[in-house]
Amino acid sequence: MKEEIDIPQKYVEMIKKAAEQQGVSADDIVETEIKNFLERGEEDVK
Repeated sequence: MKEEIDIPQKYVEMIKKAAEQQGVSADDIVETEIKNFLERGEEDVK
């Protein structure tokens, strides 16, 4: 399930720049970072 969220413009530019430097899409970066954040949260609960 994909849901759109509103990301402040300054972060959008940072994400786009990072994606360009890494040769991936901005969506890939956002998805990976959210996944990593959620996984870290699971580890904190353990």
